[in-house]
Amino acid sequence: MFVKTYGNNNIDAFPYSLEMFREENRNVSLPKFLNNRFLETRNVFPVYEAEKPEFDDAVERLKPKDTPELTEKTVDEVTTNRWELGWNIVEKTQDQINSDFESEKETLLAKINDLRNEHIHQTYTVKISDTLEIPVDIREGKPDLSNISNLVLGASLKKMNGDTSTIIFRDANDNENALTPDEVILMGTTISNMVTYAYEQSWDMKNLVEAASDVYELRAIDTKFKTYVQV
Repeated sequence: MFVKTYGNNNIDAFPYSLEMFREENRNVSLPKFLNNRFLETRNVFPVYEAEKPEFDDAVERLKPKDTPELTEKTVDEVTTNRWELGWNIVEKTQDQINSDFESEKETLLAKINDLRNEHIHQTYTVKISDTLEIPVDIREGKPDLSNISNLVLGASLKKMNGDTSTIIFRDANDNENALTPDEVILMGTTISNMVTYAYEQSWDMKNLVEAASDVYELRAIDTKFKTYVQV
């Protein structure tokens, strides 16, 4: 984005483009690449976006100004003049406030789902006994969750039949663990409780989202998930 000036830095045209410059000078031999130094000799200057001011985006929005201003800019202790397009702070209408509020609610609900899934799909360590802890890989796309469900079903059937023989479970470190039916059921119950705990936390968060009356209340909601503690 460029600005074309005349006289003492008066604006002739804005916004201005290189295409417009070439069209205005179609009968003039121009270099293939138009760098800023050359353009400045023709009173054409790049326009930079000014730093955004602080504003309350719940009830205000930023709108670019119609025309740029020539400002002093200091970079690495060197001060130069350059054209910048500033900002106006505009109050939102009530319709805009309501619409943005609903949009932020939907975004937050989706974020809670993502955070919940991210929290669930991890490597979780299950304490089987004082001497045995098993890392279980339940990351997304890994088969351990479904495998554990099948193992728990098999362990339950073994118990019903009085069969105490062990069941092999390969953990997240690729170690094979020979577990009794009760130990397999304990592992499955622990993982199930962890997943349920994460969902319960997400439901509580979503209830707070639905109960919020404005964006300030939305942004005050703590979306950090607590880790399930095995008991």
